[in-house]
Amino acid sequence: MNNHEVGSLQEKLLVKDMMTCQVVTVPHDLTMEQVKALLGDMAITGAPVVDDKGRICGIVSMFDVLKALEENLLSLPVAGRMSTPVIVTTPDSTVAEAIALFRQHRFNRLPVVDGERVVGMLTPGDIVRKLANVLKLDLVEEAAGPQENRTILQWAEEFPVAAGEFGQAGEVSIAIKKKLQEAGLSPLVIKKAVIAAYEAEMNMVIHSHGGAFEVRMTPEGVLMTARDQGPGIEDVAKAMEEGFSTAPQNIRRMGFGAGMGLPNIKRSVDSLEITSRIGQGTEVKMVIHFQDGGLNENKTDHQ
Repeated sequence: MNNHEVGSLQEKLLVKDMMTCQVVTVPHDLTMEQVKALLGDMAITGAPVVDDKGRICGIVSMFDVLKALEENLLSLPVAGRMSTPVIVTTPDSTVAEAIALFRQHRFNRLPVVDGERVVGMLTPGDIVRKLANVLKLDLVEEAAGPQENRTILQWAEEFPVAAGEFGQAGEVSIAIKKKLQEAGLSPLVIKKAVIAAYEAEMNMVIHSHGGAFEVRMTPEGVLMTARDQGPGIEDVAKAMEEGFSTAPQNIRRMGFGAGMGLPNIKRSVDSLEITSRIGQGTEVKMVIHFQDGGLNENKTDHQ
C-alpha cells in the first residue's frame, strides 16, 4: 500500500470508528484544585469542560493546573482558566480531517461533539492504533489462491523512517504487508511480520532521530532490521519489561509510549536481537522462520 492508498484509507475511516467513547468531563464550576484532584484520580492529562446542560465550553489540561499552582490560583474556578475556543471534531468527520486539525493546531487531543455535547475524545494514538488494527485484523481474510509448485523468491528492500512523523506512522508496515502478500506467504507469517514491523517502526518514530527499516526474504524466513540514529537504550533488559517506557510526557499525552513495543515484538518473532549504543542509536534484528515452506496453502490462522 503506497502513500496514496494510505491517504485513501484515512479518507474512508471516520472519527467515530476510532474515538474513545468513555470521556471524563469537568463541570465548569469546579475549582482548579478540584480539577487537579479529578485529573489525578482518573490518571488523565486533560478533559473537556462542560456547562450545566452538558455543552462543551472549554478544555483544561494538567499544564493549566500546574500554571495555576505556580501562580497560587488553585482556588479559582476552571471557567476562568480553561482554554477557549475549543477546536473540536465530529463523529462523522474523516480521519484525514482530524489529522489535518492535529497538524494545524498541534493539539494532543480533540473533543468529539454531536451538536454541542461531548460524545468522545480522539488522540493521535487512537488513530495510529486503529490503523494498526486495520493492518492486522484483515490479514486472515486475505487468502490468496493455491500456491502449488511455487518457490519463495529472495528479495530485500529498505524503507526510511522519519522521527516524530506520527501522521505517517504505519506506512512502512503497510508496505511490508503488501510485499509479503505479493510473495504468497501464509497469513500467520504475514501477521507476525506486520505486528513486529509496526511496533519497531513506532519505536523509531517516538524515540529516535530517524533511521531505516530493512526487510529481507530468504528461503528460510523473513529477516527485518530496524536501525536508527538516536539516544540509544540504556538498559535493554529493562526496556523489554512490559510497561517500562522512556517516552517523554508530551508523547504519552498523545497516546503513545505505553512500554509495550519491544515485548510485543518479542512475542511476534522467532528470534530477536537488540544492539544499542548510548548517543549513537539502536539496531533491532527480527527473524520469523518459515514453517511448511511459509507459503499460503489456503490455511486460515484463527489464533
